[in-house]
Amino acid sequence: LFDLFMQHEVGIGYVGELKTMFRDTVGTSDTDSIIFTTRSWIEWYFNELRLDEPAFHLNALVVYWLSKANANILFYLSKILGAINEQLFILSMKNEFMMPVEVLTPLNKHYMALLAIQEGVVYSKPRLDVKGVGLRGSNFSKSVLNYVNWFIEELVTGIYKHKRVKGSVLLTYVLQFERMIFDSLYSGSTEFLTIEPVKNEDEYKDADRTIYFNFMFWEEVFGEKYGNIAVPTKCYVLPLNDISSYSYRHWLEEHSPNVSKKFNDFLDKNPNKKITRIPINPFTNQIPEELRKVTNYKAVIWANTRPLYLILSSLGITVGANPKQNVLFSDMYGWVSKASGEEARQHTL
Repeated sequence: LFDLFMQHEVGIGYVGELKTMFRDTVGTSDTDSIIFTTRSWIEWYFNELRLDEPAFHLNALVVYWLSKANANILFYLSKILGAINEQLFILSMKNEFMMPVEVLTPLNKHYMALLAIQEGVVYSKPRLDVKGVGLRGSNFSKSVLNYVNWFIEELVTGIYKHKRVKGSVLLTYVLQFERMIFDSLYSGSTEFLTIEPVKNEDEYKDADRTIYFNFMFWEEVFGEKYGNIAVPTKCYVLPLNDISSYSYRHWLEEHSPNVSKKFNDFLDKNPNKKITRIPINPFTNQIPEELRKVTNYKAVIWANTRPLYLILSSLGITVGANPKQNVLFSDMYGWVSKASGEEARQHTL
C-alpha cells in the first residue's frame, strides 16, 4: 500500500495537460472539487459491487490513503514551486462527502447524489444532493421542483437499496406527470406557465416585436371580458397553436361571438403578425375558456418535464427524437388516464 500510494514517484509535470488525461476513477470535476469513485476497489475486494457497511469501511481505508498520498504530492509540488519552511504545507485538500450513489447527466455540472458521510460524520439517513439549474432552477414552479426532487429521490434510493431500478416504473412516473400537467392546463390553471415581465411601451426599442404586442392582443380581444392588464407587471404567458385556423375561428364565433369579433378585427389589423403566445391577466390567473382550444399543451408539458427527461437520458431512456421537436413520452406510449395522472399530484405538494 505504501509503495502504491506514496512511493510512486509520479509528480505533476505539466498541469495544463491534466485536462486531457483519461481518468477511470474520476466521475466529474467542479471548479474546486473532484468526485472520484472507489468502485473498482470494492469489486476487487468483495468480488462484487456492494453498498453496505463493510464496503464503506474499505472505501474509507482507500480514501484515507489517497488523502495522505495527496498531501505528500502537494508537499513536493510546493517544494518545486519554491516554497520553504511552513509554506510547504499551505497547499492542502480534504475529502468532504462520501456518496454511495451518484447519477451524472449529459449536461455539464448537472448531477444528483446521495450523501452518506460528511468529513467522518455518518448521517442517520443519507441526504439528497442535486446540482444544476436544469434540475432545480428557480424558473420552475414549486410543483415541478417538488416532483423532480421526489423523482430523483426514488431513483437514487432505489439504486442505493436494490442496486437497480425499473425503467418502466420511472417512465410511468413521467407519463403520470405529463397527464397531470395537461389536465391542469385544460381546467384553466396557470400553475405550469412561465412568468415574464411586461413593461411600458416606451421601454422597448420596438414594442411590436416584443411581448408588448401580445399584451395588446390580450387588451383588445380579452381585456373587456377577463380584465385589463396594468403594466408594468409580470404575467403568466400562455403558448398558443395556430389561432388563425378556420376550425378555431368557427368554434370561437359559435361559442363567444363578442370575443370572436374583437379577435377577427385584431387579426385583420395585423395580417402579417404570427401570434404564438399571450400574457394572462395576473389578477385572474385563469386561462380563458376561449384560449384552451388553442393552447400549445405540448410546449408547456415539455418545458416542465425537461428535468425528468434529462434524468432519464442519464439511464439511456429517451424518445429518440430531436429535443426541438418537443416529442413527449405520452406521444410514444399514449396518454394515461386522468385518475392515473392525479396520482402524481401528491408528489408536487
